[in-house]
Amino acid sequence: MKQLFTVFPVVLIFMALLPLGCVAAQTPAIKEPQNTMIGVGTWSTQAEFKDIQVTRDGKTLFQSDLYNGLGDWKIGRGQWQVVDGVLRQTGAETDANALATIPEGGDYTLSLKARKLSGSEGFLITFRSPDENTVERWNLGGWNNTMHAFELTGAAPVQMQGSVETGRWYDVRIELQGSAIKGYLDGKLVQQLTRMDAPRNWGDWPKWGDQGDGTYKNPVVPSDYSDLDCIRVGSDYYAISSTFQFSPGVVILHSKDMVNWTILGHAVSDITQIGPDMDWDRMNRYGKGIWAGAIRYHDKKFWIYFGTPDEGYFMTTATNPAGPWEPLLPVLKSGGWDDCCPFWDDDGQGYFVGTHFGDGYKTSIFKMSPDGRELLLETAVQINQGAGREANKLYKINGLYYHLFSEVKGEGRAVMMQRSKSIMGPYEEVRQLNHADRQFNEPNQGGLVQTEKGDWYWFTHHGTGAWEGRCASLLPVTWIDGWPILGQVGPDGIGTMVWTGKKPVLGTKIITLQTSDEFNQTSLPPQWEWNYQPRPEKWSLTERPGFLRLKAFKPLATDNLLKAGNTLTQRSLRTNSNEVVVKLDLRGMAGGQKSGLCHFASPHYSALGVVQEGTNRTLEFNIGGKTTFGPTLTGNDLWLKSVWGLDGQSQYSYSLDGKTFTDFGDPYQLQWGSYRGDRIGIYSYNNKTDDGFVDVDFFHYIYDNPQNRKAH
Repeated sequence: MKQLFTVFPVVLIFMALLPLGCVAAQTPAIKEPQNTMIGVGTWSTQAEFKDIQVTRDGKTLFQSDLYNGLGDWKIGRGQWQVVDGVLRQTGAETDANALATIPEGGDYTLSLKARKLSGSEGFLITFRSPDENTVERWNLGGWNNTMHAFELTGAAPVQMQGSVETGRWYDVRIELQGSAIKGYLDGKLVQQLTRMDAPRNWGDWPKWGDQGDGTYKNPVVPSDYSDLDCIRVGSDYYAISSTFQFSPGVVILHSKDMVNWTILGHAVSDITQIGPDMDWDRMNRYGKGIWAGAIRYHDKKFWIYFGTPDEGYFMTTATNPAGPWEPLLPVLKSGGWDDCCPFWDDDGQGYFVGTHFGDGYKTSIFKMSPDGRELLLETAVQINQGAGREANKLYKINGLYYHLFSEVKGEGRAVMMQRSKSIMGPYEEVRQLNHADRQFNEPNQGGLVQTEKGDWYWFTHHGTGAWEGRCASLLPVTWIDGWPILGQVGPDGIGTMVWTGKKPVLGTKIITLQTSDEFNQTSLPPQWEWNYQPRPEKWSLTERPGFLRLKAFKPLATDNLLKAGNTLTQRSLRTNSNEVVVKLDLRGMAGGQKSGLCHFASPHYSALGVVQEGTNRTLEFNIGGKTTFGPTLTGNDLWLKSVWGLDGQSQYSYSLDGKTFTDFGDPYQLQWGSYRGDRIGIYSYNNKTDDGFVDVDFFHYIYDNPQNRKAH
């Protein structure tokens, strides 16, 4: 795409940013007059254009009178002439363009006729999106006369079948409505997509979440909330996410609009209920532990079911989603199963769907006991198999039973659905709901939710992980022929990623995820998760009120942060700016002890902290076991900081007074590992003995978010 930008260096500028929406039906017409530009061009080709017109709501905004010369057109490049009302590019330059200004921008329809006279390429129609940094064009026949659809900054061109025929007039119509673009050739819709408010590169989203004007931008949660499921109960939305080896397990989110989320709590307070390998004295479940699950509301209670790849399926229930949740109950003690979902029919009978990935990805439906605590294994019916199928969800909508799942296709992992008139099948009708969208990290697992107004949305993770993990986006759902199509519906009836939209519920407050902690409560707030189950007698919030006391003990492997118990963590966010400052009181440290601030995603980690040998304390920087020592520390107070931006390049620094910070260590690239994004954490261990402690005064995490942007 970089080469294309040199073709039209000054093409098509909107004078102001315009409000964006998901689809035309959700975005009102823009009434304010705003100048914009349109253009026609060629690439190593001679072509003709005529009957050029721009309309809105049946009214003509611009109509080119080419019988009297160029008129409103400005020649950018190439050799142009007007003959009998036809704008002709007569040369065979590498590129040529002609531009015209129309008096209003926003929503409009551009129509014209175009034909190729000669040459090796095709012709282009250019226009402008509300994003002043985004060029949009329709490239018909270029390059090598291969048919392409819209080309936009931040999105690869979509290749179509066929080529441009020499000498044939094509009727071209481009409809711009809100954030939707539709392209027609000879009256046939051949391409439809959302105007790209998409990142040029993955992770380049300087504005995300609630925009404060009734719209939102994806991702709505730019952090590691993987394997999502989501439901609505009344006017409240609840979502759960997998937590793997972190404790407490199964994080629960709450929202009033599916855009602004807070961390409500966790469903599993003690992950050793799953098995002993989840405890601090084994730490043997990186990449395993709690995988995808589902949350449902039935019989005035909340129900959560999830699977672990080694131990089987578990369930728990609560009357309040904030807890307390009942102790875990195993419903299937067998490895090799994943991605489950319960369902209760209108008569109260419970069902359960899950995939046996250990046996060729066979997916089966079971009946459950009346109390939902047991799978009736003899009732199992296999409903599909293969292609890495997972992400199971069950729904009953308008009397039909729908099984949602994902599978690996040639284009990547896509979301599929099959339906039946009977919950146990046969499921003979199958439909693909979205394209894989690999350039957008494959949104492929989440929950279908209907708002109180009746609109449908899909709250999903992006299934290909980057350093921030598998972040969360919200996509509109369009029902077509009884199937919920996810995102922007294309001419093939299959959905693609949507980056902007109107909030499902208007008038809600901007709320952001919790991060900072003063450690002035008697329990840890819900943003915190330990790496594995902590050793309970080795940490306290009450021994010194207002501080977190982390007591040191021997790691399972010397000087290996990933084998050190009682590391307290939370998710790192991918935003414009992130700053974490932690203040440590070192008075209680003992010989052999190490404490500090860290980033990690197994097998990767980095840390800046203090090591005590005898009575001497020294600053230490550690990347994956390679250490660099800094100055000797003489005081008892130490401030440690990590800062990073959208690129995930973290720079550590330290301070002895809390005011002046000195960078130390090379920048560290935050990493993805073991299906998890980067975590930032506080650690304390002792290579020599179970002795010593560090008192943590505060943990301040300030990040760029819609709430503090609005405040300024």
